[in-house]
Amino acid sequence: MSRKRRVFDMDMPFEDNVQAEPAAAARDARRGPMATAISETVESTRERARIEAEIRAENDALAKEHVRLKKPG
Repeated sequence: MSRKRRVFDMDMPFEDNVQAEPAAAARDARRGPMATAISETVESTRERARIEAEIRAENDALAKEHVRLKKPG
């Protein structure tokens, strides 16, 4: 005997402080919680990679400056 899958919509209350774009809000309303979590993870991963690249570039510039100043004595 097979089980019947129950499908239902979940109404998640939005925070009043968050101002989402209408298209994004409509898109997120149709998506499930797992899809929303995945997209949030992708966004935060991209942001983290961008910040890491900026830090790496700054560190490289400081290292080059240190070597340049160290050569003359």
